[in-house]
Amino acid sequence: MDQLSRLHDAPAASSDAARDEIDAALREAAQAVLTLINAALRRIEQGSYGRCQGCGAIMSRDRLAALPMSIWCGSCQLAQEKAASKQRHALSHCGERARDL
Repeated sequence: MDQLSRLHDAPAASSDAARDEIDAALREAAQAVLTLINAALRRIEQGSYGRCQGCGAIMSRDRLAALPMSIWCGSCQLAQEKAASKQRHALSHCGERARDL
């Protein structure tokens, strides 16, 4: 009977663990957004809000309306994403190169 009780409780424990994991991920995402908001507020106070931190250009109103916490203009954002993608690609192949040696 005790084994049946443990089997019955197992899905609930698994569900609780999954819920805890989701809650932690949501808290982390919310904290990241809050950090971006606070950084945007600091830029407003400093008078640098809306200026691209990559090239210094003034960002379009449309971009700021869509992404009010943005720090890069569209061109610099694209360049950042390409650089990050290249870095991820290079890192993913590092292990393969080491194994080939």
